Amino acid sequence: MKKLVLAGYVACLFTACSPTATLTPGAEVVKVMKGDPSPTCKEITSIDATLGGWPGTRSLEPYKNDLRNKAYENGANYVRLDTVLYSEGGTIMSVAGTAFMCP
Repeated sequence: MKKLVLAGYVACLFTACSPTATLTPGAEVVKVMKGDPSPTCKEITSIDATLGGWPGTRSLEPYKNDLRNKAYENGANYVRLDTVLYSEGGTIMSVAGTAFMCP
């Protein structure tokens, strides 16, 4: 069993494995932006993306997809990106945002 886990880990290293978050159907309409939304938008909830504790990646896109999915599940169509937490090695460990419903 240990050899199988080690083989999977090594294969992942050589294939440039990175965390992914597949978009839920419909979630592609959710905008993820750094700035505040229009004043006409209603704040829904705070959301975060950690991608299941994976060691992290330098790409923000999988985390944005996870935020889009969570926002969509809560009826939001806009996410203000509030915080990106980096590890000492420079990989992204978690991302937090605020979900809004905008007309």
